[in-house]
Amino acid sequence: MKNDRRDFLKKSTFMCGGLLLGGAILAAEGCKTPAAVAGGTTTGGVAPAALTITNGAVMLPVADFKELKAKVVDVEKGPKLLINKNADGTYTAFEFKCTHEGGPLEKQGDTFVCPWHNTIYGLDGSLKQGPARTPMLQYPTSVDGDNVVVKVG
Repeated sequence: MKNDRRDFLKKSTFMCGGLLLGGAILAAEGCKTPAAVAGGTTTGGVAPAALTITNGAVMLPVADFKELKAKVVDVEKGPKLLINKNADGTYTAFEFKCTHEGGPLEKQGDTFVCPWHNTIYGLDGSLKQGPARTPMLQYPTSVDGDNVVVKVG
């Protein structure tokens, strides 16, 4: 009877320790769970569109920005992009992820915040607060006819 009790206590101790360790791991990983960028929308309330890379570039219609200042787009086999229409009619494009550890970004007021470690970026891709040390990666953009062209490759 004494051995059965000892075995029971050992097994119970290991099980409790395992549960505590598992809970700690899940809690730590929870801070790395990507959250949708503003509920899957952009600064103008339009859901991300999937684009393809052709000849090293992504093209999207200028008309997409008629009522929007910015748009987040998914690129098939490429980076997620934040494309801004500037006040002077030019466009800028940024890789839409945190430069610290590649975390997701969420729009909060006039900034984008990485929920993993609270890095904050301006709407123009500038770094406002670390731990990241660099602004969002910027891609060359131009307008070709009725399309915004973003060079990604």
